[in-house]
Amino acid sequence: MGILRVSSGALEALWLETSYLVLPAMVIDDLNLKDGLQRIWNITKRNLLLIGVGFVGIRWVTGFIGFALGFGGFVIALAIGGGAVYATGEFGVVSIVAIALGVFIFFALVMIASVITSYTNAAYHTCLYLWAREAEKAQTAGQDIHVAAPAPLAAVLE
Repeated sequence: MGILRVSSGALEALWLETSYLVLPAMVIDDLNLKDGLQRIWNITKRNLLLIGVGFVGIRWVTGFIGFALGFGGFVIALAIGGGAVYATGEFGVVSIVAIALGVFIFFALVMIASVITSYTNAAYHTCLYLWAREAEKAQTAGQDIHVAAPAPLAAVLE
């Protein structure tokens, strides 16, 4: 049962990573979904990308940012709502407004975390796809496929 779970997790991670790379392929190379999937499959099959390495790093960083902002928002919301209830000594209009403000701050920080995660994933995978295209061009021309990564991608991989 453990091997099946590990295989399922690996397949899910591969599909998720592939889905992130399909969008840049479709937009940059003007492909439809079927051709974009085929393009990513060919790039992956020819080992032009080390997919798993960066994916784990990006997930860890964005997960940490999401946790930090979510936890910070929760602490702020609890401090504002709980502080208002404690300060007024009752559960009245002021407390309800303070709790609503705390909830608003919490969800605003969670939305910011979501935007940061989406942007980071999109930027990383677009750079990764552009890098794979350059490596593919170099390989087709018979050159060394060790093409320098785009600056944002190189910073993450180093």
